[in-house]
Amino acid sequence: MATSKTHLSLDVFEKLRNIYASNKWEIDEEGSFNRFCEMLRLLTIDQQDCILRLTEIFLKVDLDVYRKYLKEAISKIDLITLSKYSKIYIMALNVIEEKIEEEKPLAERKKIGNSSDVIAYAFNDSDIRDQATLRKTNINVISSLDGLPRNFMASKGLLLLVDDFIGSGKTVETCIHYLTSVSKYDLDKIHILSLVAQREGIQRLKSQNITVYCSAIRPKGITENYQNPLRDKLVKAMEQIEDLLQVNNEFRFGYNRSEALVKMIRTPNNTFPFFWLKNKTKYGKKFIAPFPR
Repeated sequence: MATSKTHLSLDVFEKLRNIYASNKWEIDEEGSFNRFCEMLRLLTIDQQDCILRLTEIFLKVDLDVYRKYLKEAISKIDLITLSKYSKIYIMALNVIEEKIEEEKPLAERKKIGNSSDVIAYAFNDSDIRDQATLRKTNINVISSLDGLPRNFMASKGLLLLVDDFIGSGKTVETCIHYLTSVSKYDLDKIHILSLVAQREGIQRLKSQNITVYCSAIRPKGITENYQNPLRDKLVKAMEQIEDLLQVNNEFRFGYNRSEALVKMIRTPNNTFPFFWLKNKTKYGKKFIAPFPR
């Protein structure tokens, strides 16, 4: 049976090793580095070049640096804006996602990740609450909308929905729509905080007057990072890679074509599937991506 496997040259190996070293990513025989090498062996030289270029600008946010990113996101909150509220209710965005799913027919429900729970829980830490932006603010971490007071709309309270990553912004948009249309909350009573977000998602939300605070804002990996003729060359290479990896149309170039180059605790499906997919190539060879979901 034919395969698409090519030789992994010493030059490509060294480029990948240098990327790992410069980012202080762990290099081990059974971990992501080994899986990365195995994946690169499936690709042509041009396709390898595409992946290496994208990996050079890849953002890998491990759990041990979540606190750093959270503090940076909190620092973005405007003190004048914050002064309008006497109490902030912190809640994980996935709580609203799960509530929306529960109201769908069972066959249509999708599984919701819980990474935003980590961010909400972090607000119980006195070190986070002692950030200058929050120091004089009454904070209450809640696990459901029942944690809001009955007079929430008439109070000086703010609901801050938190997450670790925003992709296209459509999920946040859906959650906000649920809160404003079903639960009848005013938009100015709901703000969003995320560690990392795609620029596209931030722009989408701000165009609808949704207030968002974020530590790191990321452009699309290819179409917003490169100019022609290189951009078209990289797009073509990625299309070929995703054909080889048999990526479902829904996730081509990342969910909603987000072109993300991000790994959080769990790699977002907005990231190019090369980095997180587990599947078979069109030649039947099984593979596990470097940062599987």
